[in-house]
Amino acid sequence: MADPLHLVLQELVKFVRANSPYYRELYKTLEPNVSDLQKLPVIQSEQFWEANTVNNNRLLTGPIIDGGIYASGGTTATPKISYYTRDELRRLVQALTIGLVRSGIMPGDRIANLYNAGDLYMGFLLQILSLQEFSIPNVNLPITGNIAAQAIVNHLKILKATVIFTNTTTLLRVADHILQAGSPNENIRLILFAGESMYRDLQPLLKRAFPQAKVGPLMFCSVDAGMIALPIKPLTEDAIDTDATYVVNSPSIILELLDDNDKPIVQSGHPGRVVITDLTRRLQPVIRYPMGDVGEWVDFNAQTFAVRGRDAVAVKVSTVILELPLLRKVLAETLGDTVLTLFQTVIRRRENRNQVIFRIANGKEPPNPELVEKEIHAKLAKLRPQYEYNVAQHNIFPISCEWVGIKELQFNVRTGKLKDIIDERY
Repeated sequence: MADPLHLVLQELVKFVRANSPYYRELYKTLEPNVSDLQKLPVIQSEQFWEANTVNNNRLLTGPIIDGGIYASGGTTATPKISYYTRDELRRLVQALTIGLVRSGIMPGDRIANLYNAGDLYMGFLLQILSLQEFSIPNVNLPITGNIAAQAIVNHLKILKATVIFTNTTTLLRVADHILQAGSPNENIRLILFAGESMYRDLQPLLKRAFPQAKVGPLMFCSVDAGMIALPIKPLTEDAIDTDATYVVNSPSIILELLDDNDKPIVQSGHPGRVVITDLTRRLQPVIRYPMGDVGEWVDFNAQTFAVRGRDAVAVKVSTVILELPLLRKVLAETLGDTVLTLFQTVIRRRENRNQVIFRIANGKEPPNPELVEKEIHAKLAKLRPQYEYNVAQHNIFPISCEWVGIKELQFNVRTGKLKDIIDERY
């Protein structure tokens, strides 16, 4: 008897070959009845989005006549458009409400939605719809993150919010404002984030701003790939939970972790890039689509995994590649976990050389900034010998630091998310 999953995949592949010009071209050399996921090519993101245009679209399997059009909420300059039918959006909302059941929300909670609204952004709308369908009674506070931090803080206080839905950048902007005012919010007991990573070195800041709050993930989701996974367990009572374990949204979603040769990883503890297949989406099919994230299996058989950052997000100057997780680790070790909040990496060109600058938003300059820069330089030289070599050869300047407030960082206008890398060379 054939595996039902293979039959569903076989039917989906037949459908997209018949109705999507993009997939028809992509699969033109494959056998007629493919039912093995490994025999399908991994999508090349650039070609995928070149086909998925507003005019003369070659990706969609038909016209959109009942549904919605949304744009990605990431940190890239050009938003990517995604199309959902009414039924596809409804299924996405249903998956999120299942996750909310085990999120720790209690009857009567006042839930502040701090996702950015408008401009085709899906995050804010998704939370509105999920809370409307949520089985546990709740009070919806559609505040948004597009407004000034002071206005958000006022709403949280006056409306007696108890739960926050947010991305990490907006949360830190609000927390910083609260601490600057010297008035921690004691009412918030639960903070659920999505859309950006939450780093362990942010815990002390959040604990000072929201002393009673547990902090954890709301979902693992993207506009382009859909509802991929949900947290496997409720938050613990005794710690801010930033090391989340997710369970794949099966059977709708197939999640693969692939190595550098596009071979599947099934062992625990081996990172690989996250590749998604959605068996339910028909208008804008997603089959072996690379999300741009890195993950590790916790238990392959149980389909549980952890997110380990973004794929190939790095700064390259001369012959040196400096990955953002590495830079954050070096800064956290140098400054101490209680100091580092947000930082932005800027690449500048001066005197015919490149320079990497860390713009660190911890509110004030340390008493010994030169020593801090020397320690950062020493750590990077040890971890990346090519960095020290290029500095010695005068190919690049040594890394320097700028000490700024959060308001001085650059954010994505649409989403409010931090821009990790600012390239000022061009």
